[in-house]
Amino acid sequence: MSPLLLLCSLCLLPLALSQYSTTPDFAIAVDAADSELVFDLLNPANMEEVGQEGGEVFYQVVPGIMGTHKYSIAPCGVAIPHFHSGGDAINYVMEWNAQAEVGYVEADGSTVTIKNIKKGNTFRMARGTLHWVVNKSCTKTLSGIQFFNSPDIAATRPDLQIGSIPEEILIVSMGEEVAALISDWAVNKPNVRDMLVLCPRCVQECGL
Repeated sequence: MSPLLLLCSLCLLPLALSQYSTTPDFAIAVDAADSELVFDLLNPANMEEVGQEGGEVFYQVVPGIMGTHKYSIAPCGVAIPHFHSGGDAINYVMEWNAQAEVGYVEADGSTVTIKNIKKGNTFRMARGTLHWVVNKSCTKTLSGIQFFNSPDIAATRPDLQIGSIPEEILIVSMGEEVAALISDWAVNKPNVRDMLVLCPRCVQECGL
């Protein structure tokens, strides 16, 4: 590089760096109550609520950044097997009990059950992992908060996907007996939109 070109480059350097200055031209003060980035997870009055047979779910999405759920699962409640294709979920446990379990399916098809989760624990479900939660307690409610690293927090239920497969295809892949059960369920499925339902056997045993 010639001395003249080097000198010109050095002269222009301050101008180039000024384009990346961290000093703002102005500052704005926003009250937390007016910010879409602030919400109360413990008292989610400003979050959307979805009532469920087996509990309740509150949710909120920060556009383009993340999403969150605050959920409770009633005694004998089950979070139906599902997965999130939009992103990973970090679960912070607020209330739990020794009779509650989290299950998921590994990539190789093996099933894993997590027991003895405690209040204050955090567990992660990777994007696309099929998982569920079972509360076998007759009296105690589970609760927690989920943080998603994506604003896409939609849950997909494989049972609904399987129930949409034509019966002749089910017969070929699963046999006539299983296909008949699935087809009958698909016609008479209860609470199809609920993600949290009650386990009939647990309800009967607990006398609820």
